[in-house]
Amino acid sequence: MADSLNALFPMQKKLIVGDFNDYLEGSSVAGQSTSPFQNLFNAGYVGVTLPSVYPGQTTYIGSPGHLIDNVVFSQNISGFFPDSACFIFSEAPRYISDYEATTSDHLPVMSYYKFNNPLSVSEHTNLEGIQLVNPSKGLLKLYFNQSSSDWSLKIYDLCGKLLHQSNQKPTVSGFELFLTNIQPGMYIVQVLTKSGIWQQKWLNLE
Repeated sequence: MADSLNALFPMQKKLIVGDFNDYLEGSSVAGQSTSPFQNLFNAGYVGVTLPSVYPGQTTYIGSPGHLIDNVVFSQNISGFFPDSACFIFSEAPRYISDYEATTSDHLPVMSYYKFNNPLSVSEHTNLEGIQLVNPSKGLLKLYFNQSSSDWSLKIYDLCGKLLHQSNQKPTVSGFELFLTNIQPGMYIVQVLTKSGIWQQKWLNLE
């Protein structure tokens, strides 16, 4: 896993969370003394949910000391992770009746990170002469200061999910697109041409 993550995302911050089904230190398998995830640590990743840090705690209901839901991150996140900013929410069954039957036999693990403006988006300016009517209500309006060549339109949500993609013919001045299927909120509008990329945040009102 470490090799693949580092090859695909060499410079990005990487956070691995979920049901690992085993420990980050040692193993729940009889006769095994080494964690099956040791290769991650050998590659420089940092384990947060270590049994030595949370002695006797569990994330698997009914099995004391069974810390199998884990948090691991790459070294470049270390500076954003405050000390002791992770905990096992063992109180969950107090708030949800019959928790194990209705929700999960695992307990939530919560970790916190202090990033600077994590949702900020830099506007691309290498493609000039485009204006976006902003905000607007269900209608995306673009104006081109000069005739465009063939171009593509993409719209993303703030999580990076592509919501709309279309190829457009040369546009002389204005362009309008009704987007009744997109919920109110903040989105990223991207225009791609042979000359470059233009990108801007767009607020879709209710």
